[in-house]
Amino acid sequence: MSSNIIYKTIDRIKVYILLPLSTIILLFYGINEIAENKRISNATADFNNFNINQFETEQYVSGNINYLLDQFAENQNTNSLFFINLPKKTSSKYFIMPIINDNLSEEMYIAVESSKKDEWGKFNEISTDTLKYLQGKADYPSSNYDFKGKIKPMDDELKGYMIEWFNQTNWFDITESNDVSQHIIPYIIYSQSSTKPYFIIAVSSVFALIWIIMILLKIKTNRLNKNKGD
Repeated sequence: MSSNIIYKTIDRIKVYILLPLSTIILLFYGINEIAENKRISNATADFNNFNINQFETEQYVSGNINYLLDQFAENQNTNSLFFINLPKKTSSKYFIMPIINDNLSEEMYIAVESSKKDEWGKFNEISTDTLKYLQGKADYPSSNYDFKGKIKPMDDELKGYMIEWFNQTNWFDITESNDVSQHIIPYIIYSQSSTKPYFIIAVSSVFALIWIIMILLKIKTNRLNKNKGD
């Protein structure tokens, strides 16, 4: 008797709590992703014309990337399957971009993060062209990329990797970390990962349909049981 009560309670939790809750969470996430992608696509503030004080967290920006020095760091995710560690996968890459305009008294550098694999090849191409330009092998970098993204603060670990790159390449005459950091804008311009919000909303719609069908079947079953009792 007690086991039947437990099974019925579990079924009720699935029908009345877990399934609708999952539907609402997925739907909210999908709608939020669509809104976020729209805000990024509508960004008009050109980061190429910013001075240092204009870089702000959570700001949506756009601009043409003409120069990239190099990739200086990357994020890697470790996944496991049945307690077996799978090979690490790169989730995002960081590149150094110079910011040169009349609003700055000297050349400054900022990190650009991309989690889109189709951008990595393009960024490597821009880095190669920038190097050729700096070496005098080209009059002007031939590659560029129209980039839209968002700004977030740079943590100390990533800033350390950036300083290390400048020191290893002898980019500046100075090697002190504090002096090098004066040329670094402590923010990251990043692009969103290629999520599929419409797919997520479709999945939530399927969950909602399943939930409605389960409710209707539950009502039908209760009516049949009531008729049998009568």
